[in-house]
Amino acid sequence: TVYWGNHGLLEGPYSKAGGKPDTIDTVENVFVKNPQAGEWKVEVIAREINKDARTESAEDDVDFALVVLGAKKSG
Repeated sequence: TVYWGNHGLLEGPYSKAGGKPDTIDTVENVFVKNPQAGEWKVEVIAREINKDARTESAEDDVDFALVVLGAKKSG
């Protein structure tokens, strides 16, 4: 099941499966009411990086924060 950030949150407090990438908002949320036990994958995708936040590295970098509640880190 794929949840794209903010999909379904205008209709209620929980995310709806599906949707599409949001290329405008800088804050994305996914709230799953009854998440199934098992392995979940969280990806952060930047469509465009307009300014390099870490000039000390050769790559274009961007700072971001990620919060995941109720999970255990694997590996």
